[in-house]
Amino acid sequence: YHGEGTLTTPEGEVLKGVFSEGELSDQA
Repeated sequence: YHGEGTLTTPEGEVLKGVFSEGELSDQA
């Protein structure tokens, strides 16, 4: 999976930015 927007991690954190499978780069 790959896209822009928000990602909820298994820990319940909501991350915003550009992310792909297994990676997150938080550049707002």
